[in-house]
Amino acid sequence: MKHIVEDDRREARQSMLDAYPSIQYLYSADDGNTVVLYLKFKKCDGNFQ
Repeated sequence: MKHIVEDDRREARQSMLDAYPSIQYLYSADDGNTVVLYLKFKKCDGNFQ
């Protein structure tokens, strides 16, 4: 199963912005408009009820 999880660390937001310097004039790690999400996989126990 997949779950979408927010990584609310400032370091994660800054790392994302560092990877995409062309958007740094629009966003900052502390502006409240920048969110980093990741997929978290969980082991399925086979019970689908």
